[in-house]
Amino acid sequence: MQETRRLDRPGYQIDAGQLARYDARFDAFGRRPWNSGGLAFDCHCVANGADDKESATKHCQAQKALSKAANSLELHFVKHFCGLSADPPDSAVGEGEVAHWTGDDPEGNAAAVKVAARKIGADLVGICRVRKDWIYSHDRSGKQVELPEGHDWAVVMVIAMDPSDIMDGAGPGAHMSTMLGYMRMGLYVSALSLFIRQLGWSAVAACNGTGLSIPLAVDAGLGELGRNGLLITPEFGPCVRICKVFTDMPLVADRPVTFGVEQFCRSCRKCSDACEVDAISTEESPDFTPACPSSSSGVRKWCVHGPKCLEYWSNIGGSCSACIAACPYTMIGWHRAAPTSD
Repeated sequence: MQETRRLDRPGYQIDAGQLARYDARFDAFGRRPWNSGGLAFDCHCVANGADDKESATKHCQAQKALSKAANSLELHFVKHFCGLSADPPDSAVGEGEVAHWTGDDPEGNAAAVKVAARKIGADLVGICRVRKDWIYSHDRSGKQVELPEGHDWAVVMVIAMDPSDIMDGAGPGAHMSTMLGYMRMGLYVSALSLFIRQLGWSAVAACNGTGLSIPLAVDAGLGELGRNGLLITPEFGPCVRICKVFTDMPLVADRPVTFGVEQFCRSCRKCSDACEVDAISTEESPDFTPACPSSSSGVRKWCVHGPKCLEYWSNIGGSCSACIAACPYTMIGWHRAAPTSD
């Protein structure tokens, strides 16, 4: 892995003539009915190759149960705290009425928000000024999306998943890890948005909704876009989930990073080789050509065929993480971040 360097601007290339706000109704999940809680691996089938089929079946059933529990909690948090509702600020800490605690101190605000995000549980946190191009034009229900006035900042949080669970790719362990990631997303954005409101500012919590998470994470200096269509972080590779909070609290943006992801992905192709449905591009170089109607436009990248992914998920009874498991950055990043023992 190349040394991580900070940039003055993000490394992606934009075609202004093609760039448009993404309509979430074209997302693969928006184009067909979807209920992640309804996915269910056949544990007896999963355990067929195991030496101890009974123990393997029980292990799979436990993973399914934890997946469903995590999914239920995630839906609870999203329902109650996430989405385009800029609730009025709560009473400031220690005060009987709302007061902006740091006023015109963007650096102090940013430092406090980052400390809070990490204490809440975020593995990485970055801040960027919101580029309106990354905000959805419409949500999956067809409702127009507009951030409340003055919400010019995004606090982007990255949640690392355990690669030991992801390594079964399209198995129940990877699905469980995905659902646990979504649960943490809902919890963290809810808690951070409430923290900001306690300090007298407004905040909108968002998991996958409201805007495109990966471009915001790139702008916030958390990683680069890979061939697999995912954020590649220096610390954890693509083995992460992303969530964000939009706010009118004055903040300071982090600088984007580069560590050679595009150059590496040009020759690697392990993610595309691992994909059972050829949803990941095998082209040498990224370009502006969309892979399907679900692709966003106007940014040079390797496009992923989302509907092929989703169809495969339905066929196997759970979410697939084969491209994450195959990516060399997953294990390289994890070992770089994990504490070493003497």
